[in-house]
Amino acid sequence: MAATTLLRIKSNSTKSISHILMDRTEYIKDDKKTNFKELVSAFKCLPESAHLDFVASKVLYEKVNGYKTKKKDDVLAYHIRQAFSPNDKISPEQAHEIGKKLANEFTKGKHEYVIATHIDKKHIHNHIIFNSTTIDCTRKFNNFYKSSSVLMKMSDRLCRENNLSVIVSKNERGQHYKEWQEDKKGESWKSKLKRNIDKCIKCSSNVDDFKKAMKENGYEIKEGKYIAFRAKGQERFTRAKTLGEDYTQENITARIEKKSVNKSKRVDLRLVKRFPFTIEKQLLYAKRKKRISDVKLLANTLMMVRNENINSWKDFARRIDDLKIQSVAAKEDIKKLNNEIDKYRVIAKYLATINKNKEVYQKYNKCNAFNKKQFYNKFEGDILSYEHA
Repeated sequence: MAATTLLRIKSNSTKSISHILMDRTEYIKDDKKTNFKELVSAFKCLPESAHLDFVASKVLYEKVNGYKTKKKDDVLAYHIRQAFSPNDKISPEQAHEIGKKLANEFTKGKHEYVIATHIDKKHIHNHIIFNSTTIDCTRKFNNFYKSSSVLMKMSDRLCRENNLSVIVSKNERGQHYKEWQEDKKGESWKSKLKRNIDKCIKCSSNVDDFKKAMKENGYEIKEGKYIAFRAKGQERFTRAKTLGEDYTQENITARIEKKSVNKSKRVDLRLVKRFPFTIEKQLLYAKRKKRISDVKLLANTLMMVRNENINSWKDFARRIDDLKIQSVAAKEDIKKLNNEIDKYRVIAKYLATINKNKEVYQKYNKCNAFNKKQFYNKFEGDILSYEHA
């Protein structure tokens, strides 16, 4: 199983932004825990200077949006911890790759991050710290409601794909890889049971009809605190609630009742057929509306064909080929432009950092031997950011 946590790294009044980020990133890059940094990597930044790149992105974000990073309680970055079970056969390199996939998927490739895999404990675990500011320096990460739950689901899926166990949830029993594969193909006991429950609900007008239909489909029913089913050849009963929220005893009953209400409504609509004039008028109106829509579509198509000078199927095929060539060329041009934009964005990020810290750095250079160290200690973050930029 892989347990995941999502933590916020916030600013505070006692330390500079660069110091806070440096402390966190330096901790996860510890030599003893990462096999002398062999299990450390980064995205869109360098592992050794990730904290300075994070800060530079925030400086450009301030220039673009006009919002300054608060000195207290502003989210600077996010820390993901992904811990694997000591019972899982997983190598440090495999864990590192799974961590990178998780980071890329969760941040959608829009945030700089540094990742380190720790091997100092019985359970291998990943630490991922990603910048709250996006790479294009225009937005911040949206820590949406239940983002931790989404992160856990992503991690569970990656674990299953790599034949690793997942955490047993409260509502649905955890699956190992084989069971998950069978479920994906629709061959597991659970997936078959879900299909049969859905089918029996459709043909039942009440709960008794549903139970009768399930028995006819070869299921043994056990009732108590929770309703459970067992198919022929199945060793144990399966509680319906383990199939998901739609399959609890209360929700199965609610689905049957809802279907019955909808059915009665349809019957009421059939009664309206006693008044043929009203229905006939509605049908004629709908038919006329559809015909007008078809005529408009045909007219627009003919106009487009005439404008494109298409007089035969050969002309049509030729035009499609021309458009395909233009599409490929346009995609290549967009790719080149995006690469240029990325280059200029990086330059803009560092120019903004230089411009912001230039005055401090000039004062630092003018300091004499007696007060230079004191000045450096006070403005270390700004000085390092300037030199890095």
